[in-house]
Amino acid sequence: MSSRLIKLTSIILTAFLVSVTLDVAFNNGELSKRYIPELFLERFEGVGEKVGEKLWGLVGKDPIEDELERHLNSREELSAAAPLAIRLKGKDLLESAWNVVTWEDEHMTYDGTRIDPLMKPIPEILKEGKGICGDYTLLTLAILLDMNYSPLYALAITFNDSDTGHLTAVLEYGGKFYVADQHPPIMDLASYYRHWAIYRFEYANETPRHIQRAVLYKVFRRGSSVKVEKVRGLSAEDFLSEDYNMTGADVQKFSSDLLHAFSSEYNIPVDARLERARERDDLPYDAVEIFVLRLPGYADYYLPETEMELVGEVLRSVRDNRKLEMALQHSSGIWLSASIDGNDITVTLYLGR
Repeated sequence: MSSRLIKLTSIILTAFLVSVTLDVAFNNGELSKRYIPELFLERFEGVGEKVGEKLWGLVGKDPIEDELERHLNSREELSAAAPLAIRLKGKDLLESAWNVVTWEDEHMTYDGTRIDPLMKPIPEILKEGKGICGDYTLLTLAILLDMNYSPLYALAITFNDSDTGHLTAVLEYGGKFYVADQHPPIMDLASYYRHWAIYRFEYANETPRHIQRAVLYKVFRRGSSVKVEKVRGLSAEDFLSEDYNMTGADVQKFSSDLLHAFSSEYNIPVDARLERARERDDLPYDAVEIFVLRLPGYADYYLPETEMELVGEVLRSVRDNRKLEMALQHSSGIWLSASIDGNDITVTLYLGR
């Protein structure tokens, strides 16, 4: 009798363990979380991911792999992206990706009313000028592939405080991953984590989300076709491990490059005396205007590899400040200083007229 009880208990326990493992692997543990202590479930997360990967290999690719391969191997769709690839290609992968997300920021809007399908054909995306995260990811990857950059990557993200996931394009440059997600700037993984967890609330008053885990997909050319393969999972700790911190030397370089970019863009002579205009009365100007620009999150977003692109983004943002734009157009002298303020950069512009 005792042996039968042990056998029955073993069968029940095995079924229980398999059920929990599959739920964690394919359903993020949603069912199990309702009935089982979280401490117990944490032991199954890594096992669940491994089991999920094994079983996907038996039953076929997951939807993200299938969708990306289907669209990226369509000649019609790649042909639609080709003109943008010619127009937006930069000196390297990072500059090219920055150009792509800048174009998307200026020409596309997020379709908040749509859930399915995960991705639309590229000609439809371009015609409609809107899309969801899967559309942006597909378009970014298609344009960069047409520029002959390979391999590229995609990240499928799960948040621990939202039922809605996210998909984004990712680049590998200099041995590190950088995220190219719908809008500039290009971010390292830690800045991207904080973008969701902190800056969405601080700067856009949107609900913050915390990345729980993500699946990294490799997108690459093999002969005449494009292949997509699941590479590995990333935890929140993996995101936070890749982090660049802006230095004092970076601030000086950014300040100098931004000053000369403004000077060149608006054809204004540089005049360092303007910084002390309040203390002097011998300057050749009828008036001196001072503008203070707060660049939210830029100290965190700053990367030496994309410094000039960040400078260009500041110039682009000035177009939305009509008063500053007019002052720049009518100035005959310029100076600026920059400083780090928490995660932000503060730029003080001195314009002589």
